[in-house]
Amino acid sequence: MAIRSRVARRRCCAAVAAALAAVSLVACGGGGDATTPATAVGITQLTVAGAAAEPIKVMPLGDSLTEGGDPARPTTSPQSYRGYLHTMLTEAGYSVDFVGSRQTPAIAGEDPDHEGHGGFTIGPDNSTLCTGCGPANIDAGLEDWLASAAPDVVLLMIGVNDLLPEENAAAGLLRDGVPLEAGDKLTALVGRIRELAPDATVIVASYPPTSFLVDPALDSLPAFEQLTASAKALGDGSDPQVLYAPMFETFETSWTSEDVLSESGDNLHPSASGANRIAKVWFDVLTPVLDERKTG
Repeated sequence: MAIRSRVARRRCCAAVAAALAAVSLVACGGGGDATTPATAVGITQLTVAGAAAEPIKVMPLGDSLTEGGDPARPTTSPQSYRGYLHTMLTEAGYSVDFVGSRQTPAIAGEDPDHEGHGGFTIGPDNSTLCTGCGPANIDAGLEDWLASAAPDVVLLMIGVNDLLPEENAAAGLLRDGVPLEAGDKLTALVGRIRELAPDATVIVASYPPTSFLVDPALDSLPAFEQLTASAKALGDGSDPQVLYAPMFETFETSWTSEDVLSESGDNLHPSASGANRIAKVWFDVLTPVLDERKTG
């Protein structure tokens, strides 16, 4: 009987160890059959919650369409997709942390961190927004931003300011982009992100169709088409960690005046409606990446 008792105790302790490994702790008492439900033999079961998984870090990176403006003025101030996307993700059960060096409200209660910089070009170039403001291109700050935030995923939409060169010497404004170079610069920027953050997934978006850029009568159309083609080519599968978010294709025939700030004469920046629609495209491309990172 003493030998059987010791064997039983050893079996009980082994069961406890196995349960601990599965994040459930079972306190042994008595020598019940291993196949008998614990409650049937009076065993007290304590459930130990597993440690919560770390949220997946997502960096929204781009220009004013990423930065947004005042969410309290959805028809007169640029709206960002960030708040809408964060809401979609959390409601779908994803644990994400938006990261970046800037904090700008999106919609009430949503994660404000991002790397959206209104007026910025792709770079490298000599763009500035005002006298003494420093470089106004994404390439110039990229290394520091990625090192500080260490994102798991980068959402990149950039290049429209390269298509709209402008200079105001008195104000210190110089938008130094060369329209027909924007596509190649986008490709180079993504290559640099991959070098600086080799474990991150980069999702590159095209822009929604913008009336003054897609009008065949305007000189900007060839550069816009080239920028869109470059974004799409980056997600052709040759690098599995670079994906494409098809903003242009999704909205090519359905982007209306309700989706832009038409009330203020701005046909570039999204209204609340447009920002929400942009967020849905990001959501559809991003969620499979999040699923893979959760289970990987």
